[in-house]
Amino acid sequence: MKVLFVTNTSRISRPYFDPSVRYRCFNFAFALERKYGWKTCVISQDELCDSLLDNFDAFIFHRPSFSTELIEFIAKAKVKERYLAADYDDLIFDVSNALNSSIYKNGRANAREVCEIFDRNASALSLFDKATVSTEPLMQRMKELFPHIDVTVVHNGLTSDYVDFAKIICSQQLHKKYTLGYFSGTKSHDKDFRMVEGALLKLLESNQEFSLLLMGPLEVSDRLMNTGQVSHLPLQSYYKMASYVSLCNAIIAPLEASIFNSCKSGLKFFESAIFNTKVFASPIPDITRFQSDLLTTCSTPGDWDRELSRFGGTIGGSELVRMREDVLLSASVDNECSKFWDMFSNNCPGAAKERVVPNESYSKKFRFLRPRSLFSS
Repeated sequence: MKVLFVTNTSRISRPYFDPSVRYRCFNFAFALERKYGWKTCVISQDELCDSLLDNFDAFIFHRPSFSTELIEFIAKAKVKERYLAADYDDLIFDVSNALNSSIYKNGRANAREVCEIFDRNASALSLFDKATVSTEPLMQRMKELFPHIDVTVVHNGLTSDYVDFAKIICSQQLHKKYTLGYFSGTKSHDKDFRMVEGALLKLLESNQEFSLLLMGPLEVSDRLMNTGQVSHLPLQSYYKMASYVSLCNAIIAPLEASIFNSCKSGLKFFESAIFNTKVFASPIPDITRFQSDLLTTCSTPGDWDRELSRFGGTIGGSELVRMREDVLLSASVDNECSKFWDMFSNNCPGAAKERVVPNESYSKKFRFLRPRSLFSS
């Protein structure tokens, strides 16, 4: 079985560092190769050409961009009976909610521009009969808007690389350094952080020995910074950020209530909890599907104040960074890969062949290679 992941990322030279592409293309591509021995590849949609139809059995288009070339390629692929699916991890195809999107609210596009972007996304999606999405709410909304599409939820999950990295970190017998951590990957989370800033200030002022780590672009009040208990670091590389997560007793993941946020992935939970780091989060559906002693959900400012204060009362000695195998079992990307097997075996003749035992020495031939060192800064 040969599967091509086609991405519409703007990071042509380093697509692995686009979080969306990493989670939805590279992570699944690596896992399918390792688990089933399938040949996989990741390319940019700009590199799409007809000759690929003879080299691959299935094509997964991550956030496809509408174009005449896409229309023509899909038509030819259907003639050759290739498996085709669109893939989404965000509600970027819902034109009716375009003006509620972060790209509009944060001023990165005006009303006309954002509506055009969403309209192109919806037009691209309408070309497909099958789709994969990262969360249940995304599936529900896609079915409402595009009832003809057969939608499968394929959750994001922990990869073997991330687990290997976690094992390395945990083997070092490190102690937790920070009481709490907040990690902002983009500039769009200022409003989310303000939801909890008061509760954080109260916690720090009541516990002078507590510390707060902030990472990434974020507007922070002078009052919070002036406590002298806050460290604010710039955004780090993916695995370096994970190493900082492992050093936090807990992380916070507040999100404003919105249809877009309700469709987001719960990856903040499993990428933190695997290090025995507790997670306080807004109750988005993809997080509440997990049942864990490491997860507490908070809906209102009162919830945040109460739960963080309660957490503060439980902090004792220096906690060790350690692996939580139960988190790995509940959120492994390998579990999600079986869904691809089911989809392809039902719809693609090439998948009916006997499973291939992966060769551990097999050299993965991706058009987009992963970084020379996954742990580099």
